[in-house]
Amino acid sequence: MVDEIDFKIIFITAYHEYALKAFKFSAVDYLLKPINIDELQAAIEKVHPGSDSESKEKISTLIENISRKGEAMEKIALPSMEGLQFVNLEEIIYCESQDNYTQFFLTDGRRIMVSKTIKHFEELLDPNTFFRVHRSNIINLKYIDKYVKGEGGYVVMKKGERIPVSRRRKDAFLQLFHYQ
Repeated sequence: MVDEIDFKIIFITAYHEYALKAFKFSAVDYLLKPINIDELQAAIEKVHPGSDSESKEKISTLIENISRKGEAMEKIALPSMEGLQFVNLEEIIYCESQDNYTQFFLTDGRRIMVSKTIKHFEELLDPNTFFRVHRSNIINLKYIDKYVKGEGGYVVMKKGERIPVSRRRKDAFLQLFHYQ
């Protein structure tokens, strides 16, 4: 409803589950109540140095995602060392866990390292498009080329990447394709 976006947004909530949704909607940051002064200062530091064009892109992505109301989101904001990277979900081939970090592999060959766990993204990404096939990997189901049988087996993605499927997740994975 605002004519000109000349401000930045930080979500503040008392409920942890809404904090997760704030990032889903490309929020710059969020704070849980009761507010910790150090966290508030860190959040303000995140929004203070950014350029106006970057801020407008963040807010327009946020507004676009919120206005979809139940429709699947199209972009995700990935916090990287440089700031936020806005990525179309269709560009993500797969994600790989590296301790407390997650690396995203994109269709154009880029890799983005994010300082969040793979579990964070498992909860965030649409389970109709993304599936966690292994404790270390989430794949975009649109980019599967084939599945090779084995103890757990592995999937071969369109660009040739081989991603292992854990024994524990094999049945659920095959059920996605009504194969069992």
